[in-house]
Amino acid sequence: MTPAAASALAIALGVFGATALYLGAPWQRLLRQRWPAVASLGLGCVGLAASLALFAAQLNVAVAIYSWLTLLMICFSVLPFLAAYLRRSETKA
Repeated sequence: MTPAAASALAIALGVFGATALYLGAPWQRLLRQRWPAVASLGLGCVGLAASLALFAAQLNVAVAIYSWLTLLMICFSVLPFLAAYLRRSETKA
C-alpha cells in the first residue's frame, strides 16, 4: 500500500470512528434516534484504533498521535454543526 493510500485510509477510518462515537451519544442530532451504545462504542473504538495504527505505521509516533488527535478534534467540532445545518435545511424545505 502506498503511503498516500495508507494516510487516506487512516483519515477515513478516523472519521468513521469519530462519527460512530458521536452517533451513540445521547445529545447527537444527526439521526432521529441514537445508535445503541455498545455498537457505537465498539465500532468507534475499532475505527479509531485502526486509524491510529495506520498513522503510526506511516509517521513518527509523536507526529501520528498529534495528527490523529487533530483529526478527532476536527470531526467532533464539525459534526454538531453539520447536524444543525441539515436540520435547518429540513425546516426550510
